Amino acid sequence: MMIGEATEVDVREREKAFNRRFCSAVRKARDDANLTQAATAMHLGIPRQRYRRYELSTPMPHNLLIAFTTLTQTTIGLLFTAASAPD
Repeated sequence: MMIGEATEVDVREREKAFNRRFCSAVRKARDDANLTQAATAMHLGIPRQRYRRYELSTPMPHNLLIAFTTLTQTTIGLLFTAASAPD
C-alpha cells in the first residue's frame, strides 16, 4: 500500500460517517421547517417508515432531494456541506 492510500475499511468508515451526517442534516432541515415525519413523507409520496430511514441510516435518494429541499426551504448544497464536515 502506498502512503496516503486509503484502505477499504477507511473508505467504508468515511462513507458511514458521511451517511450519518447527511441523515442528521435531513432531520435538522425537517425540524427547522417545523414538519413532522408523517407530513414530510406524505409530501414526498412515500411511507413514513421509509422516510424515517432517511433520518436514521440511509441517505435520501436523489430523486426525492428536490421535493424535500423545496418543502423544507433548504438547499441540496447545505445538506451535502453538512454531511461533508468532519466529525
